[in-house]
Amino acid sequence: MVISKELQEKITVYEQAYFGLDEPVPFVNGLKIYPVMTKDYYNFYSNLSCLTMDKTVKKVKSEDELGRVVYKDVSNPEGISMSNMAYLISCMENQEYGQAITAQVISILELVLHEKNGLFCPECRHKIEQKEITTKFIQLQQSFTEDMDEQDKKIENLKFLQNISVCPNCQSKMREVFSIVNTSPKKLSIYNTELTPKQFDELVAVVTH
Repeated sequence: MVISKELQEKITVYEQAYFGLDEPVPFVNGLKIYPVMTKDYYNFYSNLSCLTMDKTVKKVKSEDELGRVVYKDVSNPEGISMSNMAYLISCMENQEYGQAITAQVISILELVLHEKNGLFCPECRHKIEQKEITTKFIQLQQSFTEDMDEQDKKIENLKFLQNISVCPNCQSKMREVFSIVNTSPKKLSIYNTELTPKQFDELVAVVTH
C-alpha cells in the first residue's frame, strides 16, 4: 500500500513513541492498536494478506491442469480509483471468496485491537462474543429431536436469530462489533465508529509496520 506523506510522518512519530517500546498506538474513539504477541505470530501472518492485497489486480476463478479450482490475479484498472478500504470491502462481499477474506479481516482486527467479534448494544454496551453465540446455536441444534420436521427447525432457528439480536438489558437492536456499513461509499465499522479511508490506511500502516 502506498501511503501519503502525512501518514508517513505519523508513522515516524509512532516509531519513537510507541513501536520501540511495544506500546499500543492510540487509534479512534478510545480504540488502540496493540503489538502482536509472539504466541499469535502464526495466526497474524497467516491472515495478514487481506490487508496487503494489490487493488490493481483482481482474482478470477479458473482451473489448473488437474481441474482444481484456483483463483488467478488479473489486471483490475477499476481498483486504481478505489480507496484501499473500498477495495477490501469489495473483496469481502465477493460471492466466491468473500467469506474467507472476511474471516481473515476479523481475525486480524481481533488480534490488533484486543476486541472480540460478536454483537453489542449501542445503547447500553452489553456484548455477546461470537464464541458464545456459536455455542448457543450448537446447543439449539443438539436439542432438536429426530422426529422434528425441517420447517419447525427453521422456525426455531429464526427465533434464535431474532432473540440474539435484541439486547436482553434494554431491548435495543444489537449490532455486529465488526461490520460493513451500507453508506455511500460503504465503510468498515468497529462498534459505533465508521472508519474513513484515511483512518483505515492508518490502521493498515500501523499493523503492517
